[in-house]
Amino acid sequence: MIYYQFTSFIAYTILGIISCIVFDLFRSIRKNIKTPNHITYVEDLIFWLIISLLLLYVIKFQNNGEFRIYYIFALLLGTIFYYLTISKYIFTLLAKTIKYLKTSVLKITKSFKIIKKAFNLIIKNDKNSKNKKDL
Repeated sequence: MIYYQFTSFIAYTILGIISCIVFDLFRSIRKNIKTPNHITYVEDLIFWLIISLLLLYVIKFQNNGEFRIYYIFALLLGTIFYYLTISKYIFTLLAKTIKYLKTSVLKITKSFKIIKKAFNLIIKNDKNSKNKKDL
């Protein structure tokens, strides 16, 4: 009985930590990619749906659908532990990763635009040369 309660407590503590990591992921995306308010609202909704589904999953499969008050304490403990210890480092890592990905995507997009312009120029020159031959 105690073992079951202990493992459940640990599972909910880990869930609190995972919830904070997901939250830091959303924060780092917002820091690097500015979005309008209505997109921010959608992002918030997505965050809470993810966290709710994680919580329901753990309740269903860790505890056979049972919910105890001390699970809330475990979630809060995981959250506090995360923010007091590793949040700063995880957030920095996530923010740098998102910034790198954003920069990479922008460079790739710019490269494709340059290639597209080059092809359009070649096609345009080819059409002009054919038109001159027809005259």
